[in-house]
Amino acid sequence: MRPPGDLVRLLARLHAPWTRFVFILAPMRSGTTLLHHVLADAPGVLTAGETHLTYAGPRDLVRLVQKVYRYERHVALAPRMVVEKCVMNDLVLAPSVLADPRCRTIFMLREPLATVGSLLALGGRAWPHADDPADAVGYFEARLAELRGQAEHLAPTGRTFFLPYEVLTTSPRPALAALGRFLALAAPLREDYGAQRWTGVPARGDLSETIRSGRIAGPTPRDAPALDAPLRARVVAAHDATRALLARRCRTVERPA
Repeated sequence: MRPPGDLVRLLARLHAPWTRFVFILAPMRSGTTLLHHVLADAPGVLTAGETHLTYAGPRDLVRLVQKVYRYERHVALAPRMVVEKCVMNDLVLAPSVLADPRCRTIFMLREPLATVGSLLALGGRAWPHADDPADAVGYFEARLAELRGQAEHLAPTGRTFFLPYEVLTTSPRPALAALGRFLALAAPLREDYGAQRWTGVPARGDLSETIRSGRIAGPTPRDAPALDAPLRARVVAAHDATRALLARRCRTVERPA
């Protein structure tokens, strides 16, 4: 039964100041739904999948708690952590939100041609740019430019972590151990995970059968996309510049502090 709206709003305002927030930031098709499921299984973590909320300032974090309470159809006594993800630049995420001391940011990247190939495989119904390689590359470049700006802004806070998709899927134990330390979780993160109410729900995350398997598997193989040489060069250059910056400015599996 869905709790009354007035109660949700009241308790969200009371709980938000003591809640930690985790934002997963990446391009689409970079493994964010997989990581989201792993984190959602941790004790004390609440999430509604990808909410598509906008965040103009830290006060909007209360709206996220409200959204999660409504989606979960109960009011938590005190959520330890709320997880959100963002893969689009047109959803406002103000620097002041990520810089809030309650927030931690996890950046994810996947091998560039695999990412763009997965974007193009979505088809126009699932993503309006999937029928045009140039549009897909443009999205990828713009998204990575946004991530670089966010990482540069947040680097002094020490509250950022960089997790490449390939590291998560090929070395899950050390990756999850490092991530658990970064988030100061009370219990270890697990390679297997349960289904959520938002698993396989359109607009909440990845709809693939891989996610439904309930366990971290190796990287999903994908044929290289049909990109001409200039587009391919742009994709690789954007990825390499972003990966280098994130590896240098964020905590990682190899460099925990």
